[in-house]
Amino acid sequence: MSAASEIILLRCGSLSLDVETRELSGPRGAIRLDPLNFAMMERLMRRPGVIVEDTAMVSALWPEPDDEPDDPDNTLRHKASVLRGTICVLGCAGRNKVSISRERGVGFFIEVRSGGRAVDDDGGM
Repeated sequence: MSAASEIILLRCGSLSLDVETRELSGPRGAIRLDPLNFAMMERLMRRPGVIVEDTAMVSALWPEPDDEPDDPDNTLRHKASVLRGTICVLGCAGRNKVSISRERGVGFFIEVRSGGRAVDDDGGM
């Protein structure tokens, strides 16, 4: 397989994101994300556990300032809520739950949680 046709899958716990098809997959299936939800999920899944600042997320979702919504903070919170529901539908809840969290006034991050504690992707604490 050539480097040009290599499939890029981002993973966080039992959740995976196919960057080429925009498909988010879990134990219960796959869902193709719309462009904004994909952009947000991709940004989060590239660095699990690391906060993506609100300003960086807004720039990633709306590269042209004229396209930015009137209330980007509210829109980001709504998109995160939709993605949380999608994660649940895909079966990424339970023992190794994938969660999207927000550090108020700073940004969002995705992580794998086990029993209320964050764990590394390989299962370590």
